[in-house]
Amino acid sequence: MRSIRELSRWSLLSFVLIGMLVLAACGADDDPEEVTADGADPEPEQQDADGPDDSDDVEEEPGAPGEMTTIHMAVNNPILQPGLSFMWLQNHFGWYEEEGIELDVATTQGAADSTQRLIAGQIDVGVPPPSQILRAVAEGQDPGLISVYAFRRHGQYDFVVLPDSDIESIDDLRGRPVGVSSLGDEGVIFSEATIREKGWGENDIEIIAVGPAGEGYAALEAGNVDALALPAAQYAIIEALGNELRFLDPPNFADSIFGNQIVVQRDWAEENADLLRRYLRAWTKGQIFFMENPRAALEIHFELFPETVPSGLTPEEAVERQVATLEASIETMRFDDQECQRWGCNTVEEWEAYIDYVGVTVEEVGSPEELFTNDYLDLANEIDVEEIRQLARDFELDG
Repeated sequence: MRSIRELSRWSLLSFVLIGMLVLAACGADDDPEEVTADGADPEPEQQDADGPDDSDDVEEEPGAPGEMTTIHMAVNNPILQPGLSFMWLQNHFGWYEEEGIELDVATTQGAADSTQRLIAGQIDVGVPPPSQILRAVAEGQDPGLISVYAFRRHGQYDFVVLPDSDIESIDDLRGRPVGVSSLGDEGVIFSEATIREKGWGENDIEIIAVGPAGEGYAALEAGNVDALALPAAQYAIIEALGNELRFLDPPNFADSIFGNQIVVQRDWAEENADLLRRYLRAWTKGQIFFMENPRAALEIHFELFPETVPSGLTPEEAVERQVATLEASIETMRFDDQECQRWGCNTVEEWEAYIDYVGVTVEEVGSPEELFTNDYLDLANEIDVEEIRQLARDFELDG
């Protein structure tokens, strides 16, 4: 079972308004009209598709054996991007169901939007880079969130330009407008960290909000910006539509930072510890499968969500167009070069480097150990990894 929900657009409110967000959540519409996924409108701004979920009417004991519990998660994109299929391909194999979990996936307008929803308690699980959370903590706020699983062990932001651009390197970005998906997105932090690394003035790159993915590319093509600073998942969307991009060599700090994390409310994790462990076990199976055979992951995605096949393409053509774009995303998930060799693992040293990247200090945010935990990774690291890899290598989609 799976369902999709389109969360309404939220303005990019300051984290100063966290308390107001939480209060606002009490009156938010969390029960949109339901339609089956097969009948959903393919336009993401109008998509409002929850699969059937009778569990909403039943008071559940979270994590109780033999019961199905719905976990509400949100992606940081306005569409269900096939390149993120490692989050839900588990449904093809029944891996979430085996853990007693029904996954509800919501689309949003970006990482800032999904983080706000997480703070407000409208979703259980978010997958943002934790940069905005760190800045909130540095300002003396407590969003009440904690990172429980690092799935992008390397950063996924890059600067890109059009193939015929006169910009040859990051040095050429000085004095040029750079597009980010929103002013609350990590693209801003990535750009600001580049400015600091180069020793430029804080206004030497003009940062402009242009929208995610296709909206950003339209701004680039129109000349409204000269470069983009977006995550790999959004570049994959752009390239899957047949558009060409040229990637600039990354800044030096890019080698020492991680990317997206699984983030939850601290209280929710404590109250649903067993459920969270089982969720992370199922998640890890999907990530292993995706890394081993991204083509098969795409095939499963388009079987689960046929409405996401780009207009004018068959599912097979969509797979062919997108599979080559996934290697960069997979590279961010590899951790054979990391100190900790466990799935989802965080370390103090990695967080110290990330804190520096965000432009705050350990003195401002406190001990990094208060920002993450590895306490829920035990089941995820008991998986027979080779068994999942072999399943991926041998996979053929029925029919």
